[in-house]
Amino acid sequence: MDGHCLLGLVNNAGIHVGLDALADQPVEKLRKQLEVNLVAQLIVTKAFLPQLGLDLTLKGKPGKILNMSSIYGSYTLPFSSAYSASKAGLNALSEGMRRELKPFGIGVVVIAPGALKSSCMLTLWLHIYFKHLAMLAASAS
Repeated sequence: MDGHCLLGLVNNAGIHVGLDALADQPVEKLRKQLEVNLVAQLIVTKAFLPQLGLDLTLKGKPGKILNMSSIYGSYTLPFSSAYSASKAGLNALSEGMRRELKPFGIGVVVIAPGALKSSCMLTLWLHIYFKHLAMLAASAS
């Protein structure tokens, strides 16, 4: 780094622990989802904050933090609540970081892509809805 700030940090790690109804999902799956998609991103960010500009002895413009979220942080599909909760949490965490780090010139950006239309996604969602068709029918009536 030669005494200069990092240009940026990209937090792109994430998992989807499974497609379960909340009533059937083990709490450990939810914990793992939150640990990877939310807590781990904070741990990595905190480790790099000095190099991003909190260390005022470094030269250059402070860096930016890019957190990869998902459209499902704002929109929850059935059987995917744990994933959505982890991404909604990341959105809230990012907003707080943005406000806290602004005085240091460190920017925080969230990218929230949606699902891609593909045969893989179609197969996945058909599997989900056929698997849980009885539950969906019961909740609709």
